[in-house]
Amino acid sequence: MIRQTAKAFLRAVFTIICSLTLISFNSAESAEKPKEKTPPATQYWMSAATQNQTIPGMSDEMSGMGGLMGKIMGTPGFGAHRSLLLQLNSPQPLPQEPSAAHDIPPGQKMGESLPLVIPLKEKRKEEHEKAPEESVEKPKARMLIYWGCDETVGKGQPRVVDTEKMSPAEFGKSLTGRMPSPHYPPSPRSGLIYADWPNKKSSIEVPKDSSLQGSQFVHGNYLPDIKFSIDQTHDFMAPVEFTSVKGELSDSIRFTWKDIPTAIGYFATAMGHNEKTGETIIWSSSELPDP
Repeated sequence: MIRQTAKAFLRAVFTIICSLTLISFNSAESAEKPKEKTPPATQYWMSAATQNQTIPGMSDEMSGMGGLMGKIMGTPGFGAHRSLLLQLNSPQPLPQEPSAAHDIPPGQKMGESLPLVIPLKEKRKEEHEKAPEESVEKPKARMLIYWGCDETVGKGQPRVVDTEKMSPAEFGKSLTGRMPSPHYPPSPRSGLIYADWPNKKSSIEVPKDSSLQGSQFVHGNYLPDIKFSIDQTHDFMAPVEFTSVKGELSDSIRFTWKDIPTAIGYFATAMGHNEKTGETIIWSSSELPDP
């Protein structure tokens, strides 16, 4: 018997990088002087996401209970959720009383501004005693990997990943997959001030009807003023909502969802586990297999 759990996730990340580059102009008299290095730019990232964790066919009442359990356990739970992450790196000197904030539009429904706070550095505990060495056992797993959208299984499928027949290096390589273009958001690093939101001072939940549209203003005593506006195409995206899920595991499963006006593409994954055989089944909507 295969116990299958279907989850739908939509994560739309909108990143704004605002930078200030300081350029020095040299007069003719000082043209022969060595050029000074340009200091690093101030970087500010604003990442917004919409996530909807649902089981198709589940009633609203059951989804609500799942959301309640999620709050009790400190996890998002079922249903649609919006999240926001603000990150700042500044090369300016740290003032005695650092202060920074992000003024937001009324439609965001999260107050007038969100404070950007510099995280406190936690001292690492010195390890006086060495931890005992633990024996590492080779993991036992067998995975069947499928891909593509069709009523029949494509040629060369499934790809089998079996730890009993693979070396640790081969097993790790088989799970590498395709990596998206790397992103380097602001983070704690030497020579730069780092601040973010949410933080210990403010961590309010993003309302379900929150909108980012409008004027945004980031300011403080250790960074230049950063002003920008967000339009409808870069606002929070609508959550994925399934309209139909039909089919059986022994045949094929067809599912449809409501159109999301600002989406530029869709990617779906599903996973199931056979407790009797210990096999894990993984599927993705990609037309090409992972290398």
